[in-house]
Amino acid sequence: MKKIFILVIIVPLFSSISEVTANWYSGTQKADVYGIRAYISAPSIINIYSEGESNWVSSYYEDSNGKDWIQTGWRYYSDFIWNPKQYVEYCYNCNSSTPIYFMDDSFASHIRGTTIHYQINRTSNNDWCAYTEGYLRYCAQSLHTIPIIGMAKSEIHGSSYNSLDTIYDVVEYLDPATNSWKILEYPQIWQKDFPYDIKIYNLSYFRTYRMDTTEIYFPLIQKLN
Repeated sequence: MKKIFILVIIVPLFSSISEVTANWYSGTQKADVYGIRAYISAPSIINIYSEGESNWVSSYYEDSNGKDWIQTGWRYYSDFIWNPKQYVEYCYNCNSSTPIYFMDDSFASHIRGTTIHYQINRTSNNDWCAYTEGYLRYCAQSLHTIPIIGMAKSEIHGSSYNSLDTIYDVVEYLDPATNSWKILEYPQIWQKDFPYDIKIYNLSYFRTYRMDTTEIYFPLIQKLN
């Protein structure tokens, strides 16, 4: 009679998560919009192993001159004292020889365990503006001349061991056809870079988080006569 023995080997995942890329993303995006906004939460516990993380809404457009965007949300880095910071980031013709870049995170904190409304959109005079908590924080003149991709995503910088646990709620886009805000709807694209994932409650309400990947179990089956 043949006997089958099953040996379970516990292999720590620390050796199997790639650190080749410097950034990991988790979230959603929708094409052909004039703006995007959402309520974004900050967790009570944030663990950073290297660099940091940001959670944001953003415009995005790319052509032969480079990448353009205006972005707002909260960011947290390993050298921050405690709370994340609200921020605005703007880049025009990025990846070109003459990029224009601006970032400001000095105007307000995002208290841990709270939720804040963040918004970017095109205005009537073709400026693209960023708002946090209903306050205008920054405007970029003539950044985009056509509808763009609107994104609501979490971005991990430096290490895939950094924690992530963020809620996006009431995600809305500015419809170019009616110039009115609408709840995010299909079609849209979801992005999740391992080990980060998305829990989708509905198309405009989701959680981005890091999966529990402390250990992976590989069964090794050995047959003996």
